[in-house]
Amino acid sequence: MDALQHVLAAIDFSPDSRMAARRAARLAAAHGAAMGLLHVVDTGAWRGLRDLLAGKRDLHDAMVEQARIQLAVLAQQIADEGLVAAVHQDLCEGDPLQELGRRSLAADLLVVGARGQHALRELALGTLADRLSRSAERPLLVVRNEPDADYAQVLVPVDFSDCSREAVRAVQRIAPAATLHLLHAYELPEEGKLLMAGVSDEALAEHRTRVREEAQAALDALQAGLGGATRTTATVRQGDIRMVMLDEARERGCELIAVGKQGQSRLGDLFLGSVTSWALAHAQPDVLVVPFAARS
Repeated sequence: MDALQHVLAAIDFSPDSRMAARRAARLAAAHGAAMGLLHVVDTGAWRGLRDLLAGKRDLHDAMVEQARIQLAVLAQQIADEGLVAAVHQDLCEGDPLQELGRRSLAADLLVVGARGQHALRELALGTLADRLSRSAERPLLVVRNEPDADYAQVLVPVDFSDCSREAVRAVQRIAPAATLHLLHAYELPEEGKLLMAGVSDEALAEHRTRVREEAQAALDALQAGLGGATRTTATVRQGDIRMVMLDEARERGCELIAVGKQGQSRLGDLFLGSVTSWALAHAQPDVLVVPFAARS
């Protein structure tokens, strides 16, 4: 599996984005990759103040210059920690969602903080991380914890689709030394209908056993296909994948959850997108979102 070549951290100077910068530096160091810091001056927010600040172009210039100084200070702090020798700085103006999407195409991995500076705006529109996850064309790492060590335990929910296999490959590339905990959760929504149709308890029990055994066989085959180079476990559990995922991550002590996501405008994205959003909103570990188009 090829090492990462370019890790890009999106910075808005919030505490979470600073953690994202440090995680990006740790990953860049582990892979010998180039590291960049990107800050986008939100022109939409500036336009909202334009009427109040008419004629004060000097204030706009001062805001941009302040961002440039903050970016340089953060880059120096990251370099001083000794993980990476150089940190490339990029400052631009525009819509953050569009600029990050466009500029991330030159990177192998985009790293962002789970929460940004503007809590009220995120409450209304959703976090930038969540909005990015819907349109990202590169793996997106959303950081909510201090990067005290490399990722050692990673949970990968799988549904045996190409999307979940892509997530496994992405984790193998990004955290090759980690143990992968493969998880498949299944539900039996048809049980109520079977009961109403008079199906016996014995037949229902056989149905549950068959569904579980088929899922376990498919998961075992996926695990076997990874080879011996990757340490893995494989677990099948009944229940809502969103709740099971959080339980399993907590029990396994995972620092990262990796979710494979179908490309936009695909019917499956309605379900996979909801799982991704749930993980971004509720998971305690960091979250890696891997779009299907992200194959390297």
